[in-house]
Amino acid sequence: MRQDFVPELKRFAIVVWRRFVDDRCMRVAAALSYTTLLSVVPLSAIAFAILRGFPVFKGVRADIQTWVFQNFLPDAIENVNQHLDHYIANTGGMTALGIVGLAVTAILLFATIESALNEIFRVAQARALIPRLLIFWSVITLGPLLMGASFSVGGYVFIQNNVAQIDMLRGLWGWVTRLLPTLLSMAAFTVFYTAVPNRPVRLMHGLIGGVIAGLLFALLRKGFTLYVLAFPAYETMYGAVSSIPFFLVWLFLSWAVVLIGAVVCAALPSWATPLAEARAAGGAPLRPGEKLALAVEVAGHLDQGARTGELCTRETLTRDVHHHGDDLDAMLEILEKAGIIALCENGRYLFARDLDSVTILDLYRALGLDVELQNESARQTPWRAALARTLRGLGESQHDHLARSLKTIVRPE
Repeated sequence: MRQDFVPELKRFAIVVWRRFVDDRCMRVAAALSYTTLLSVVPLSAIAFAILRGFPVFKGVRADIQTWVFQNFLPDAIENVNQHLDHYIANTGGMTALGIVGLAVTAILLFATIESALNEIFRVAQARALIPRLLIFWSVITLGPLLMGASFSVGGYVFIQNNVAQIDMLRGLWGWVTRLLPTLLSMAAFTVFYTAVPNRPVRLMHGLIGGVIAGLLFALLRKGFTLYVLAFPAYETMYGAVSSIPFFLVWLFLSWAVVLIGAVVCAALPSWATPLAEARAAGGAPLRPGEKLALAVEVAGHLDQGARTGELCTRETLTRDVHHHGDDLDAMLEILEKAGIIALCENGRYLFARDLDSVTILDLYRALGLDVELQNESARQTPWRAALARTLRGLGESQHDHLARSLKTIVRPE
């Protein structure tokens, strides 16, 4: 093990915490908790309705619901299961319009989740409507089917184990049942972090974020249960409805854990760049000259990729460009809005204009580095007019030097 592993881990933890705070993840967790509270019944109703459509999963519904509440909720709020079962039963008498409302409420939760992850992963543009709906519907349909299949296989193994009376299998099954909730959480978080953001995410980064979120989720459940058992004052205060505030707090903390895992996953590519440690220590924004240098460096890599046939995606640029990932994301968005580069459907960045027609002055203005005053006629004062003349002269002298083609910079003779 490297001796500098612990210091690097501490610095990375600082980066994750700063991004967690800067992205206002606690507010996002509160918003997601409220949306989840509205969507938990519609999602459960849709999931169990899908299971009822497959005879092979007959009788599995109650087992799944009981197992989920026993393994993913603290003991203090397990009685929520009874209320949820009652609410789901009431959805059976709803009209077609009511069912559509349930589906819309469920989709609203996924849209809120996707928006939160896109912000964490610095995604400038969300998916189109049709791909979003396809992903949402895949999660709604495949999730219950996979859960039902796992319970069917688990029940078969359990029966065969009891019939065969094999001690080794019985001991192995005990370990599996104890580890299965955490392993399922890790797998679900990994898929969640790699599939939901509208950006290519490396499987290893998604796995690291999923493992961390899964472990934190398991620790949160144990800690929450111990706290409730050690300090029963809330049960005395709220009485029969004590499960409601417990459930709300549990939703909030659970979403906070999910967002921590997302921040870890999103910060890993940036941490691999050479300037990551310096930016983590200081956190200062790029200076104007550094911004211009970053824009030229991105242009150089895109030009090299176009000439060699290599794909220039965000992942390859993050690896090759010697700047922090957040700065790179902001620069790609600026250059795309300025019409200098374009993002293809396969995630590849290309030039939207010929290099001969792009000047350093174009980059200068796209980055907002031009010093000329805007709307001079709006507020005419003697000092403003004098300053405008001075800056205009400075700008004209700079324009002569910045009128060079970008091609002459990225392809120096």
